[in-house]
Amino acid sequence: RAPQKGPKINVTFVALPFVDLIPALIDGRGDIAAAGLTITPERQERGDVTDPYIGNIYEIIVAAQSVTGLARKADLSGRNIHVVSGSSYVQHLEKLNLQFAQEGLDPIEIVEAGENLESADLMQMVNAGIFELTVVDSHIAELWSKVLQNVILRGDLKIHSGGTIAWAVRKNNPRFLSSLNTFLVE
Repeated sequence: RAPQKGPKINVTFVALPFVDLIPALIDGRGDIAAAGLTITPERQERGDVTDPYIGNIYEIIVAAQSVTGLARKADLSGRNIHVVSGSSYVQHLEKLNLQFAQEGLDPIEIVEAGENLESADLMQMVNAGIFELTVVDSHIAELWSKVLQNVILRGDLKIHSGGTIAWAVRKNNPRFLSSLNTFLVE
């Protein structure tokens, strides 16, 4: 297909800590947050999202080999779980803690990692035995488990199921959103 003529567009990529992506978007410091965002109701309230480009995502527990006594979700009660700061993992663990409270169980200690740490970094720390547990999207966990031999993927301990991944844009920018959706299809 021949290149289309049109205005020249300059693209600048700005790396930000995950927790700052949506606030920066809302503040007008960017036009798109393209960072593998799991779509949550809270994120949809704060910005518009593209059509999902990855679906059926599971957030699973990733454990160090030394971890014992994890037969079911209730066995996460009272344990420390390190997660990406500002991630959907935090929100979904908080919902699990509400369920634990109703069942009379101790809450999970949700430890939000330093702002510059991502899922792969946390998996490496679990692999090294620094942390016992983390939560990671299943597709990321499966990829990294091929090189991190000391982690155990606990697909049976799903924190959230059926998630979708998309990009976020500022609200009320329908032409840009439509353009991104077209790009994702192509």
